[in-house]
Amino acid sequence: MSAPLYTITRVNSLAELASAADPWNRLVEGSRNLLPSSSYAWISSYLEHRLRENEGWICYLAYKGSELVGVLPLIMTQTRFPLGGTKILRLPSDLHTVSADLVCRPEDSMEIVEALIRSAFEDYPEAPYLAFSRIRDDSAVLAWLGKDARRPLHTIEWDGNGAYLPTGGLYDTYREQLSAKFRKNQSYYSRQISKLPGFSLQMLIGAEATPEDLNRFMKVEAANWKGEAGTAILASDPLRQFYETLVQRLHRCGWLRWDFIEVDRNWIAASFGVQLGSRQIVWKPAYDAKHERLSAGTVLLDALIRRAFEDPQIEEVDLLSDYPYFSKWRVSMRPYYNVRLYRRRPLALVCHYAPTRLRMELRRFPLLRKVWTGLKSQIRSMRA
Repeated sequence: MSAPLYTITRVNSLAELASAADPWNRLVEGSRNLLPSSSYAWISSYLEHRLRENEGWICYLAYKGSELVGVLPLIMTQTRFPLGGTKILRLPSDLHTVSADLVCRPEDSMEIVEALIRSAFEDYPEAPYLAFSRIRDDSAVLAWLGKDARRPLHTIEWDGNGAYLPTGGLYDTYREQLSAKFRKNQSYYSRQISKLPGFSLQMLIGAEATPEDLNRFMKVEAANWKGEAGTAILASDPLRQFYETLVQRLHRCGWLRWDFIEVDRNWIAASFGVQLGSRQIVWKPAYDAKHERLSAGTVLLDALIRRAFEDPQIEEVDLLSDYPYFSKWRVSMRPYYNVRLYRRRPLALVCHYAPTRLRMELRRFPLLRKVWTGLKSQIRSMRA
């Protein structure tokens, strides 16, 4: 049986990209892993606000007939190497855009992945590799690499785990699995906060979750260690503009979610989240450090989890990271991986594939890491 044919459209303007917004977002809603960071809402916000000076972008749209069936957004970074300048291809990724991935419809995902990646390599023959950062273990790209005999030379590096909590069953049954001490503390702090003047627990989803609530969230986030460290959203105008655009687009999709605890006209805990299909994602939690003794962040997360168990549409609460604190909640863990697809050319093999393979091997021998660190420093000095 011959493989289905796809039309690959190349887009490099935000105005043209906007015409694919709705089918792209629907493609994410129908995907297996339901990643908001792979959607038009998120990727377009990144392209508008998060690019560096030496970066450009291109987006590959795969159509079968008139139906959009796959999307591959790529960042092109101009770099210098000892053998000359070149372009590195990667998916959008930074601390505020995590796990962005190629998105495609599930029915013929293997063929779509191959068509999109082949198009990118054909367009940029000078690129030594294409990089995916922190993609989930259920990524279509990983499935393609595992099944296609014609797959390119590649490396797959484990990049830690992310916590998530399946929400099937009853909340009370789940809570009984937590330690007695943790349950006791939860109950104590919940009672203490609920007795305070003006206590209010707000869970805003869909039309109730408005972009304007970002202002409330940013004030809470800036009132803890992020404000002191200068990493809060309010500390950076470009970062604030990124989130302002992002929450507007998430709101249009109906995915935006806010959770707040208010006490005496002060917001003391907040959560910026995304509710996409059966996944409830806690993207950025925050709390006011002045009220740390109340453990408001814990109280808010407990209320959020309870509500997820009560909602028959929600199958999991995704906490994204693997903070040791989450172990108290008896969470499950899923692995994330960094993937690189290499060309079989000297520059790619010597300057990229070999160092990556060496680093992966040295992880098994801690005493030899000093050798790798010295080699890496020399490579960086040659690139400077």
